[in-house]
Formats: sequence, C-alpha cells, structure tokens
Amino acid sequence: MIESCSYAIRVQLRSEAIFSSGEKAFGLVQSKALTDPDGFVYFHAKSLKGQLKREAFWLLKQYMQIDQQRAASFCEHMDFLFGLNPELELKKDKYKPLVAHLYERQEDRLNVTEGKMKLGHLELPRAVRHYYKSMLEQDEEQGYVRISSHDLTAAQTERRVGIQLEEAGSARKKHFTSYHAVKEGLIFYAPVHFMCSPSCECLDDLVRIVAAFRHIGASIHRGRGEVEANLLCNDEPLGLSKGGQ
Repeated sequence: MIESCSYAIRVQLRSEAIFSSGEKAFGLVQSKALTDPDGFVYFHAKSLKGQLKREAFWLLKQYMQIDQQRAASFCEHMDFLFGLNPELELKKDKYKPLVAHLYERQEDRLNVTEGKMKLGHLELPRAVRHYYKSMLEQDEEQGYVRISSHDLTAAQTERRVGIQLEEAGSARKKHFTSYHAVKEGLIFYAPVHFMCSPSCECLDDLVRIVAAFRHIGASIHRGRGEVEANLLCNDEPLGLSKGGQ
C-alpha cells in the first residue's frame, strides 16, 4: 500500500464518445451530451463504476480458465472494490467454485456487500474547468458574455446524425436522430477514494481492471468510445507492485 497517495482514473478518448444525458436540446440535437450547469461534459460516476465492474467480470472469466485460486482472490478484490450480490452475480454454474470459496472464507460473505471504492464523476481537468468558470463569473459580474455554457458544450462535442432503428433492428425510413459526440482526444479524470485501505494485491488488480477498460459510453459496437485508461497515484501512472509483476 502506498502511503499518502491521492488516486484518480485518467481516461483519454481515442475516438468520439457518446455521454448521453437522455435529454433533448431543442433546436440542436435529439440526444444531448451529459453536462454540468456550466456546460462541461462529464461521465457519471455510477456509470463509470458499472463499466469498470463489467471489465472486472471479463478478467474474472479469464482467470477462471487459468487458475481457480487466482480467480478466487480476484473475486475477493472485486468484492472489496465494487461490492457483489452473489445471488445475482455469482449464481451461474461457472461461478460456483468461487461461491464455495467465499462460503469457506466468511460465513456471511454471501450477503450483498457494498464496495469500499468510491468514484467521482469523470470530468475535464480541474484547472481547465476553473479557468472557464472564472471567465463565466467575470462575465456575469460585468454584464456581458464572451462565452456561454452552450458555447462550452459545443467546443467539446460534435453534432452527429444517425439512422433511427425499428425494434427489429431495421432502419426507419426518413427518420434520423441527432446527438452530441464528445470529441476525440479529450482527457478526463475521476477521483478515487477508499473507505478503508486496500491491500497492495487489491491495488494491483484495480490497475489491471483500469488497464482493461477500453470503451466507454453508448454505441461502442459502432466504433464509438474507444479509450485509454490508467490508474494514477499522485498524478503519476500506478504500476504493479513487485509482488504483482
């Protein structure tokens, strides 16, 4: 465990991504990007944690094909980081060895657990947001506008148009949908906090999970949301401990 370490997840977009808010921007797009009141695009912490957990389950499947003991320890680290609902998530036949292992380690382990890792929203760098927020506040004080929240959103996104699909998957004739796509190259950060200190082995597995994180947002199967992600400690990429190499 690294003492006095401030953790964060850094995500750089390698392609356009869709951070949908589920809302319309009338006169602009039918699917608006998720933004804060100042117009800064962000990805919700709950969604980020869910997508990281999805990657963790993918890694768990790989470990189960190689080493059941390693898979069991990885499962325990998932429990610490994300929390698990064994009745729902570990009930499938392929996870039964892990369920048995958790029974042996702790009698009440099969209760629904809450993860000890807390994530913040995935946002643009704090310095960038502070600079433009200060500009917006100055404009408000002086009674004029150099840049609006709509301008900020437009600077971070592209307006794209796609084909609407029927429930069966076929294209709807003469029906199109417009949406915000967050621009390729933007870098976002999410703070990471732990309710209690993780072990070095648990941190190593979190490094692996974050490194396996390759897509974010909607329409990833259509080439959207490709990312490169790292776990940072005091603003530097965190590698594996000596025992995890």
